[in-house]
Amino acid sequence: MPSARQHADFLKLIKSGKAFDGSGNKISSIRLKALYEEITAVRESWRAEWLDAKFGNGTITYHLIEKDGSVKSVIEKLNKCLMEDKTPGISLDSWLKTADSHGLPTSKTRRGNLYFWHPRENAVAGFISSSDGASLGCYGNPAGRNDSLGVRVVRKKS
Repeated sequence: MPSARQHADFLKLIKSGKAFDGSGNKISSIRLKALYEEITAVRESWRAEWLDAKFGNGTITYHLIEKDGSVKSVIEKLNKCLMEDKTPGISLDSWLKTADSHGLPTSKTRRGNLYFWHPRENAVAGFISSSDGASLGCYGNPAGRNDSLGVRVVRKKS
């Protein structure tokens, strides 16, 4: 699954309208706009994705795919990400522009309608959109399960 940084970069890429498929063919801007709306739009039909981010005492853990195909667990100190809830409170566009190296909002992220729950110890992250709003939550229970939550497959670019 994508890390929070990969998720932010993915949203930024498809919003740009300049993305290519796995064969190197340009994806139409109409299709990219529809994909962006499918992930982020505030509307009926609950949509959500797990993100590869687990939070510890001031740390974030995520995974990298090595050249040999093995998976490496990475634990890093959290940067100066936003450490207070904003409900609602941050701009989706601003978050994509100002995200820190881990893909999290910073104090430079402007106000908006995207709900944000800051990282908490022993929590995981997810991105959710529904008729109630859209949110980036870093407070999920890692033991929790929900068959409705999606996982976007990520592969190493060859």
